[in-house]
Parts: sequence; structure tokens; C-alpha cells
Amino acid sequence: MAVEFFSAVDKVDGPTGKGQIASTLPAWYFEKNIRDLEDDIRQTKRRLDAGQIAHNKEVQIKVELRRKEKKLASLKDAKPVVDDKTRDVFAKVHDEMSESLSAAMYTREEEKRGTVNPARLADLMSKPSIKVSGKVAEIAVSNGLPVSKDGKMSMTDLSIIWKSAGRILEKETNTEVLRRDR
Repeated sequence: MAVEFFSAVDKVDGPTGKGQIASTLPAWYFEKNIRDLEDDIRQTKRRLDAGQIAHNKEVQIKVELRRKEKKLASLKDAKPVVDDKTRDVFAKVHDEMSESLSAAMYTREEEKRGTVNPARLADLMSKPSIKVSGKVAEIAVSNGLPVSKDGKMSMTDLSIIWKSAGRILEKETNTEVLRRDR
């Protein structure tokens, strides 16, 4: 059940090699960007059809329009399509991750009182400190996210999987909904 969240559209050639992931979250995760690109394409086509583009700019605009249409198609193709069985596994894993993340987060009351330990919070965010199941570890490894030998992940890396799985399941993806009041 190795579902890859990151595709070719998310990868660039970087200083340490080819195919490095360019962003923390996959491009298809950002639905607003996709909607904005769709709107931009629609508006440009409308302007071209209405003759509102200067003739000397028309060729350049059409080339740019084709580039944007190709980018939109690659963004839409990049989102993993999961079958019902995989969706069920994702739902179970998402619930498991929700519990783990919620338990690891400081409460709203602790934040309000100012009793959050910044050093401990930094460790939670950056060091493997949250125990994960084999399925979560499998998903993490298939997406290039680190899992320690003892099956732990950092809160930041675990939240990447939680958000991506949540977007696929069409659930809330803001980790603040997991924060307990007390």
C-alpha cells in the first residue's frame, strides 16, 4: 500500500542531486493554487476569444497559456487516486496519526499560560519522538520521510503524512484541530 504523495511535479534538480522534493507538501495539496491556475487559464482564454490581447503579444500569450494548461494537467494527474481498500487503510492510519499528534501537542491552556517548554517543542518538531505503526512508517518511507530505527518520527514529518492523507480523504488538514483544550 505504498502511496506516493510526491510526484515529478514536486521534484527539482538540486545541489545534492536530481529529483529532490521541492516543497514540504505535495503540489496537489494546495487546492487554492489549482483553482487560481484554472481561473487564470479561463480568463486568458476569454481575453483571447474576445480579441482583448494586442496582436504583437498574442503568440506569447498563447505559448504561456499552453504552458499553464500543461502545468494544470500535471498537478491534477499528480494527486494519488486510491481505491476503496486503500482509502479504508488511510482512514484508519489517519485516525491513528490524529491521536498520536494530539497526544504530543501542548494543550491550548498550556500555551495560554505560557508553560510551553520551547526546547521540548523544538525537539518534538525536529527529532523522532512520536512512535508510529508499521503502516505509517511504510507510507513515510515511500515518501522519503525519515523514520528512526525504533519506529519514531518527528511531529513535523508525521504532520506531512497526516495532512496529505487528510487531503486525499477530504478531511480537515489543519493540525490545530488536533490540539486539546486541557
